[in-house]
Amino acid sequence: MLKSFSFVVSPDDAGRRLDQVLAARVPELSRRLARVLLDVGGVFVDDVRAKQAGRPVSEGQKIVAHVGGALARATKQLGENTRAYGPSIASRPKLNSDRADA
Repeated sequence: MLKSFSFVVSPDDAGRRLDQVLAARVPELSRRLARVLLDVGGVFVDDVRAKQAGRPVSEGQKIVAHVGGALARATKQLGENTRAYGPSIASRPKLNSDRADA
């Protein structure tokens, strides 16, 4: 189910990163999920698709975040990729280039 969240950047949020503002203003998003939503093209700033998480926002800009199907599919895929390494990515075998004595 697609949910849309729309808001106008306040003076307090002006100058902050887009992913930070999204995480603060959209209840369902953490910064990580905000970055995923940006990557899948679900965020629009002043009616233009935005993909840069680090982009600073300006007061008065209209932000629309479409949370739903694409985000759910993307986060499901991320979860499957993460689980491939087990409980911790630190537990995966080190490559020679990762070793301090290499």
